[in-house]
Order: sequence, then structure tokens, then C-alpha cells
Amino acid sequence: MLKPLLISSRPQQWYKNLVLFLGIILSGNVSNLDMWLEIIPGFFVFCALSSAGYLINDVLDVERDRVHQVKYARPIPSGELSATHAILFASVFFSAGLTGAYFIDIDFLLLSGLYVILTISYSLLLKRIIGIDLLVISSGFVIRIAAGAASIDIEATPWAIASVFLLAFVLVLEKRRLELNQSGKDIRTDTPYPPNYTNRTTETLTVFVTSTLIVVYSISAILNGSLFMILTIPLAAIGLIRYHIKVRRQSTTSEIEVVYKDRLIMLCLTAWVALIIVTFNDL
Repeated sequence: MLKPLLISSRPQQWYKNLVLFLGIILSGNVSNLDMWLEIIPGFFVFCALSSAGYLINDVLDVERDRVHQVKYARPIPSGELSATHAILFASVFFSAGLTGAYFIDIDFLLLSGLYVILTISYSLLLKRIIGIDLLVISSGFVIRIAAGAASIDIEATPWAIASVFLLAFVLVLEKRRLELNQSGKDIRTDTPYPPNYTNRTTETLTVFVTSTLIVVYSISAILNGSLFMILTIPLAAIGLIRYHIKVRRQSTTSEIEVVYKDRLIMLCLTAWVALIIVTFNDL
């Protein structure tokens, strides 16, 4: 049971919770050990909450996943992990996560609760409403960055929130495109997502949102005034463009796989992180 549970918990998706650490970096506290000790537990809280969300989602989609060309092999639709056990463990993860959030900070607890509500609402209904599904997933990243900031008693900047939201929106759109390319059909044929997502739709939205992201990020970098911050603009642009190109050539549905398997994207990402740390921290 442990192996199917681990697979269904999607630990490979926990990287999304690294967004929580953005606040400590942008606030110039990357060398503050006390703050790291405060924010690291928050990371594990969101790992528990997100894993619970994946379990609930798989239970609700079990019948649909059983006839999906890829998802049928997942532990819950394949029968390796029963729906009853999945709900039980999801309840444990939700309870453990929210209990941990309570001991971190009251604002962190409220944001964690909001994340849980959003996650469950998404699985029950919102993922089937075109456009809303994209907004909900992107909002989940905004909640993460706000929660990370709350755990160390700072405020996330509007520019950071806007950039994270738009980046998440772009990644979700590309995820939809990966799924479309995998099936070669309308997404409603093989996934529980809403109808009318086609290659043309995702392409148009991706171009628009990516352009908006680059403009918003560039303005925030220029307003910062630091040369190092301005240097991150071409890195971000090159990384995004390269990612879009790779998505169109890949058959995988794993967006993170596209990133870590491409040397240029990893180089841009590493350089971007280094410049961000240098810009906002006295190292």
C-alpha cells in the first residue's frame, strides 16, 4: 500500500511549493537562519496539503481515469490503492498540514485553509469550467507565495505576485498543450478538463499571457534599478521561449521534465536564481 500511496501523493510535484521560499529571498533574508527555520516547516505543510489534493482528485476522477490512455495505470484507477484508503490518507494529510499551519502563524493557517478550499473546489467542479480551471491553478501559486511571506512576517510585493501568477498561468497552458499533443485530439476526449481547449486556443492564450508576463517582469526589474536585476530579463525571456519550443517537440506530459532535461533552460534558471539572490541580499 505504501508504494501506491507514494505514487498517488505525487512527490515529484512538490517542487511547486518552492515558491514559498521566494519571499525570504526577495526580502533580503536569505542568510537569516531563524527565518529559514520558520519557513521550511511551511514548505512541508504545503507538500502534505497538495498531496491530499491529488488523492482527492484521483478518487473523484477514478471512473474517467480508468478509460484514459495513460491515467488508467495510476494506483487508484488501477485498484492498487482503494478509494477508501485514498480518502483516509487524504484526510490525514489535510489534518496534519492544517495542524502544522496552526503552529506556524495564524495568517499562514488562513492561507493554508484557503488553499484547501480552492483545491477541493477545483476537483469537485471548477476544473470543468473553461478558463476558471486555469485561474484556480494559478491562484494556488499566489497563495503559496503569500503563505511563505506570512510565515516569516513579511509582505509579498505586488510585482512578485503578478509575475508568479502569470508564470503559473503560462505553465498550466503549456501543460494543456502537452496533453493535447499526447492524445492528438480535443482534450475532452481523454481528460476531465473542460471542452474547447484546442491547440489554437492554447497557442493564442500562451502567446498573450507570455507577452504580458515578460512586460510585467521587465517593468518590475527596471523599476528595481539594479543592473543584476535588469540582467535577469533576457534570462527569463530566453528560458520561456526555449521552454515553449521544447514543449512543442516533447511527447511527455511532465512540464518539469522538459525543464531539467534541457541544458539551456537549466543554465538560464540557475543564472536567474543567482542574480536574484545577489540583487536582494547583501552577500
